[in-house]
Amino acid sequence: MMGSIRTAASQVVGNDEKAAREKALLDALASLAEEKGRSMTQQILADLRTAGTAENRTVPIESIIAIAEQHHAYAKDGLAENLSQTVSQSLKGFASGSADKIIDGVTSLISTALGAFLGAGEASEDTLHNYYLLTEGMSIIRIDLRSWRRTVNVAGIVNNIESVSAFSAVKSTIDLSKVHLNTFLYMYERQLAAVFDTKSMPFIEQIETTKQIYMKFAESLGSPALAGGR
Repeated sequence: MMGSIRTAASQVVGNDEKAAREKALLDALASLAEEKGRSMTQQILADLRTAGTAENRTVPIESIIAIAEQHHAYAKDGLAENLSQTVSQSLKGFASGSADKIIDGVTSLISTALGAFLGAGEASEDTLHNYYLLTEGMSIIRIDLRSWRRTVNVAGIVNNIESVSAFSAVKSTIDLSKVHLNTFLYMYERQLAAVFDTKSMPFIEQIETTKQIYMKFAESLGSPALAGGR
């Protein structure tokens, strides 16, 4: 089970004290998740401003293209079945210019990371931050994803909800003029493994496939890779 916290609150029925407390709690959790989402978005934007510098060695960007936030209530039972579909639908809307095979590969990476994050751990509150590189149309983009979860542990009040979560995603275009080939090879490795059967793909072929993707975009940018890919 995975759905909107506001929707869960609106589905509470009854006029008794228990229903009123459940709705009030869910409304409060929804407000908290929304605030966390806004805060995480600001954290991503702050990180992106320094990307590629000595203090922040992540891949630098040119421009921010899109921002999205979601807030969910969920139970661990059935989470795995719903998570992949939810991520896939969200990613297809967010990176609509990417090929289905690429979306499926990145969906697998994100679903695995979020499944472990949402379904494991004893902490009552936790956060997760990952970013991914993928091709979209004629560009290489970076998607930053921050996630927050909080365990709901109020026996007898909220039924079928174990945790609430917030997700913030920011899509940016990569500044390839500042990215060396070796960095791109490292960053693209996880996506390549998800999209292609790299277990049966010779190592040299893996490198050449990734290099061709990179060079396709880099030729007109005067990329460092063209000067030797240091």
